[in-house]
Amino acid sequence: LPPVEGEPWQEGGELPEALREAAGANGHRLDEERWRELTELERFALCKLARPGHDHHNLPAALEEVLG
Repeated sequence: LPPVEGEPWQEGGELPEALREAAGANGHRLDEERWRELTELERFALCKLARPGHDHHNLPAALEEVLG
């Protein structure tokens, strides 16, 4: 597979609005500063779990684990 570039979970990527909203709906605050503090793996997992069309049943647990 070719290397991935320019995705929101990578260094310097912007916090996706859908993820900010999902965090708020689940009782967590997620802003740009906190987003930059997360590891790339944490950002990747949250982006994948929050993407449109995905079954979001694991997202609340992931948000709790990462943002707790």
